Amino acid sequence: QNDRYDRDKAGNKIALPFTQYPQDGEALYLIDFSADPTQETYTLMAIPQGSQAKDSCGTLTLNNAGNTDAAKDNCWK
Repeated sequence: QNDRYDRDKAGNKIALPFTQYPQDGEALYLIDFSADPTQETYTLMAIPQGSQAKDSCGTLTLNNAGNTDAAKDNCWK
């Protein structure tokens, strides 16, 4: 949409539309960037919270190419 990941067309830093999942009620995951997105790349993290905190999958990641942590492929099913 912006032809880049770090800024919108007006030059404002990109913000996530929501930072927890589910959006309402007890957060099971906090959603954030692992580092500030660059013009060409980003990596999102889903950090387990509350009742998910002890889940064996731990933090899940997804990057701009659609890649996840291959060692955790079973966690995405």
